Amino acid sequence: MLGSYKEILLKGLLLFIIILIPIHCVGNQLDSVQIAPVPWIPEDTKSDTGNLLNDTITFKNLPMDGEIFIYSVLGNLVKKIEFANFSDPQGKKWDGKNEDGEYVSSGVYLWLVKSPAGVKTGKLIVIR
Repeated sequence: MLGSYKEILLKGLLLFIIILIPIHCVGNQLDSVQIAPVPWIPEDTKSDTGNLLNDTITFKNLPMDGEIFIYSVLGNLVKKIEFANFSDPQGKKWDGKNEDGEYVSSGVYLWLVKSPAGVKTGKLIVIR
């Protein structure tokens, strides 16, 4: 019972930090991080070839090195995306899959970009 109590406490603390306490970034490097589209509707638009145009969520203006963490609203880690020496102007893409390679369901998710320059957080919505 004590182990599950600690787990609930840690998840609650994580949610408190991400949602209730605004985290200000150190320097301007993370201030410009953006995510699009929000809300994300993967099946929203198809091109003439039938390929999905909205098949990923894109994180733009990322620092050179860092990690992206995506959490459920319950505080469970959904996906961790690492990047190093990153300078792609197109941004880092997330395909909507969790760590097990399964597509996530509709809902609200919390994201956190962590780098040596600091931390930036936000929310995203997936509509399937």
